[in-house]
Amino acid sequence: MQKVGEKLAEWAKSESNTQDVDAIGRSAFNRFYYASFLLTREMLGNFDSQLMKARHASIPEILNGSIKKKIQRVSRSRKNMISQKDVSQAFDSLNALSSLLQDAYKVRCDADYCPEKKIIRNGVKGEIFLEEKKLSSASNWQRHAERYVKIIQRVGKNLGLV
Repeated sequence: MQKVGEKLAEWAKSESNTQDVDAIGRSAFNRFYYASFLLTREMLGNFDSQLMKARHASIPEILNGSIKKKIQRVSRSRKNMISQKDVSQAFDSLNALSSLLQDAYKVRCDADYCPEKKIIRNGVKGEIFLEEKKLSSASNWQRHAERYVKIIQRVGKNLGLV
């Protein structure tokens, strides 16, 4: 998904037809969202296979709800297995990943369901925007999600949760 998003972003920046920039830019935002979503969904499946079926909009709540509670509960009962610093890092990562996915989901929904919100190419470098969101920022969603997922999974593994 990430590679497809990158190719679409390049295409949108170089496209001359405004309607095509709009359509291609929307698709790029969408692919960048799905790259992060699928990575997160896979991680959630490691905690509980039923979470692979979770609805997109519920993922942030799951991260800050059931996953955080599991880590908290098990870390309390296994204090000698993990440091409080590691638990704090996992909680920070859960919060950050939740926020990232909330923001990305909103942008993805705007791209998919709000054609009245036009993609704009602006500036010397031809930066692509949907509302105030830059396509170049969206291209970093997966990288950030990977970092958060890695921390969450490490802590989950150390606690025997994944």
